[in-house]
Amino acid sequence: MVKSQNQTDPVRVLIWGYYGCLNAGDDILLTNLCALIRCAADDAVIYATVNDHAIIDSLKVTPLPTPKRSRFKILNLLSLIWARLKSIHSCDVVLFGGGTQIFDKGKNSWFPILMFAVSLAINKLIMKRPVLHFCIGMGPIQTQLGRFFTRVIIRCSDLFVVRDKDSYSLLERLGCASDKIVLSCDLAYFFPAPPGKSGPVDAEMLKVAVSAFPYYEYVERDPATNKALLDANIGFVDKFLQSYPCAEIHFIAMQGEYANNDHEFAMTIRDASSCKTRIFCHPYTGDIDHLHTLVSEMDIALGMRLHFNILCYLHGIPVISLAYQHKVASEAARFAVGDFVLDPRSVTGESIYQAVGDLLNRRDDAKRKYHEAIRDLAPLVEQGKVSLSRFLSMEHRN
Repeated sequence: MVKSQNQTDPVRVLIWGYYGCLNAGDDILLTNLCALIRCAADDAVIYATVNDHAIIDSLKVTPLPTPKRSRFKILNLLSLIWARLKSIHSCDVVLFGGGTQIFDKGKNSWFPILMFAVSLAINKLIMKRPVLHFCIGMGPIQTQLGRFFTRVIIRCSDLFVVRDKDSYSLLERLGCASDKIVLSCDLAYFFPAPPGKSGPVDAEMLKVAVSAFPYYEYVERDPATNKALLDANIGFVDKFLQSYPCAEIHFIAMQGEYANNDHEFAMTIRDASSCKTRIFCHPYTGDIDHLHTLVSEMDIALGMRLHFNILCYLHGIPVISLAYQHKVASEAARFAVGDFVLDPRSVTGESIYQAVGDLLNRRDDAKRKYHEAIRDLAPLVEQGKVSLSRFLSMEHRN
């Protein structure tokens, strides 16, 4: 295995990502990535950009220090770059693990991609630590500057293991050599889901999981579209609960108090509903096992967040996808039975209700399709594991 500079200490791995900020998807990715690293190098010392002490303790990772924030964006950028360079210098290998890492769309569109490009360029010139982007998503990259900085990142990285064909194609278009790209899948698929409930569905006692959040208000600054999405959710919830007098709606948050809060969005929907006594809102507190249990107890789902939908696929819970970004639609295409991917910009309460009803009638077909799709992902999972193992081995070095 790759060892630290004196060749006797364990390999020191820096994981760079968005972890420990009460985002369930990213917490799942970090958990799986740490397990994979330790499978390949059981004595590895793992450093991660994580703030949650429960995760730090459970995964036995060393947190990286958080730079002090300034009122000025440029000072924040310089502070973050300096902190990351110090972290890179103290480690042997750099991993960007899981999630959508390289993009230029959002409220801080230029900030992450510029930070990556500058940090990796300095590493390439001075510290020369090997860099792996593991099971990441790419894009959207819509600006000339974004494409320039992405090409810098490509030149300053050793290997990209991507989670989908669209990311693979984007890297190729931006000039990444084919021997630096490996197609795998999302890190959430690398380990099986814990067993959940089984048995027939009671049509009268349905439990419906919902994952929704105010994306259009938070990212696109479009309150009108966000209000339409809110109204569609309220309309669906009311009609469904009126049609099924013993059914329950469970809003399962995937995002905590940082960034946009799924739980607050769910509470707004519940408070506006005429059937609020059968609506339950579950905030995300950082407990991944509890999240798995919640999802596994559901009969059907309406999902907006990517990793909520992936949890449904893993547990065999039929899910209608509200594809707010292409990554959600792309992942759903692996699993979809019929037309069960909706555009959240144009949905209404009625259209969601009709889709959920159709999916209930085809629930067994959906579960069978999910099982087949998970099975078909096995070779991609193996490609990812092999790539990580080789990257951490001396055989991968000159």
